[in-house]
Amino acid sequence: MSVSVDLPLQNTPAARTRAPSGYWAGVWRRLRRDPMTVAFALVLLAIAGMAIAAPLIAPADPYKTSMLRRLLPPGAPQHLLGTD
Repeated sequence: MSVSVDLPLQNTPAARTRAPSGYWAGVWRRLRRDPMTVAFALVLLAIAGMAIAAPLIAPADPYKTSMLRRLLPPGAPQHLLGTD
């Protein structure tokens, strides 16, 4: 008596395909292949990061003004780029 086991051959298309890894894994794999999408995602992440860190980037209150200090030159204390 011989027992026959059906194993897929290495050259068949079924043996070369990968098992499904999930929806989001497939989305991530397709997005990584497109360099423009990756660049755009980095720009969006930079904008979101600046929006979150806005109090650290621009600590001056825009509604608190001073007529005496309104035209400071670049390099002034607390205003490295000056005021207009």
